Amino acid sequence: LQHNSTIEGSGLGLSITQRLCEMMGGSITVESEYGKGSIFTLTVPQKIISSEPIGNFREKIEQSVKGAEHYHELFTAPDAHILIVDDTKFNLLVAVGLLKNTRIKIETAESGAEGAAKARENDFDLILMDQRMPGIDGTEALKLIREFNESVPVICLTADAVIGAKAKYLSLGFTDYLTKPINGLALEKMLLKYLPPEKIIKSEEKITETKTDSGEDFAVLKENGFDVETALKYSQNDEALYKTLLQEYISSSQEKINSLKKSFETGDYENYGIVIHALKSSSKMIGAINFSNECAMLEQAANNKDIETIRSKNFSVLEQYKNILAVINKFDFNEASF
Repeated sequence: LQHNSTIEGSGLGLSITQRLCEMMGGSITVESEYGKGSIFTLTVPQKIISSEPIGNFREKIEQSVKGAEHYHELFTAPDAHILIVDDTKFNLLVAVGLLKNTRIKIETAESGAEGAAKARENDFDLILMDQRMPGIDGTEALKLIREFNESVPVICLTADAVIGAKAKYLSLGFTDYLTKPINGLALEKMLLKYLPPEKIIKSEEKITETKTDSGEDFAVLKENGFDVETALKYSQNDEALYKTLLQEYISSSQEKINSLKKSFETGDYENYGIVIHALKSSSKMIGAINFSNECAMLEQAANNKDIETIRSKNFSVLEQYKNILAVINKFDFNEASF
């Protein structure tokens, strides 16, 4: 213990990893020798869904990071009109912010029912539809839309990134799907694929250096464990957008805390899972990665009706959430609009 006395941390990482492994039917073991190091072995059973090679994973990650550092919109489409449906305002801000340079006309809806109603009233070129929403979810909203519009492309937005997910959502009737947290480049490529060609104005092939974090502005977040660099990449290195997302994270927090408490107290674990699912995604977007992983564990527990895990972890997760909010409240936003 004396040897590691200068290493600080919450100690949650291995516990979270172990729990996630067990929930996937796997295991994690460790061999450790004092003063030399440790070997961790992770085993997770997986079915082979496709024989297609996954390619060089490290290379793809590096290309993704490079693309975020040198962002330039692929196109503009001022005559295009799209609808984004998501029950979480935070996610709507992300999507709208990522598309601001494309000049697309964007309308938003905060429920499946509202989304279907707006789709009936407007002739949209494309619809981005969150899958997991309370009440009428994305699949049900899609069915309502298809009753009066069989041709508009409807892209599913989901955190379900496992192999076979695309086939699943295509079979439900979606035109295509995008995973959350939304990648700005992937979003633009999706719109480029499905928007009417006559409404697209291709951008010049040029790379523009985007403003990056100077380090000082976000020091209080970094000091408290926020992965600011990753969060900025999710925001295409747009610091103003990142600050706006931090503000929305705070402004929506009390509603989420109340919803989690009410769902927990009433045993409404379906709604509990929906709220924790949204919190998982938004926390990852702002760089609270460890907390996002904790939320992922609780979401899985809610999906599996693992009431024991929810009851044992609910209080500590709420406390972590409040601690994260306290850190963000220390941050000096200055002018955080975009």
